[in-house]
Amino acid sequence: DSTSEGALQWADWIAVGVTLGISAGIGVYYRFSGGKQRTAE
Repeated sequence: DSTSEGALQWADWIAVGVTLGISAGIGVYYRFSGGKQRTAE
């Protein structure tokens, strides 16, 4: 069914987007946290 494939596509895109979003968020968070920790050092 083309409908099932379409649903699978948007679900896949959401999964990729969430994964990238979390990775980017963690990366930015650690960059700011690490920067502050380095200054305290």
